[in-house]
Amino acid sequence: YWTVDTRDWDNKNTKSAADIVRRVSVGDKWTPPLRKGGVVLMHGTAKFTPAALQGVIDVARKKGINLMPLS
Repeated sequence: YWTVDTRDWDNKNTKSAADIVRRVSVGDKWTPPLRKGGVVLMHGTAKFTPAALQGVIDVARKKGINLMPLS
């Protein structure tokens, strides 16, 4: 399961890649911020996900989180 829902699929509340990156960084009323051991949920078909991906990676690295694939 995931611990951070980027809600990238939510067209009403996600108006840009920055919205997604902000959710991962600081959280919001629906999801907590990314912490060590967390899993970020993103959808490959959502409108702003590709543009947000590098920002999400940058947030993780700034928090000292190593990225690894899930299997």
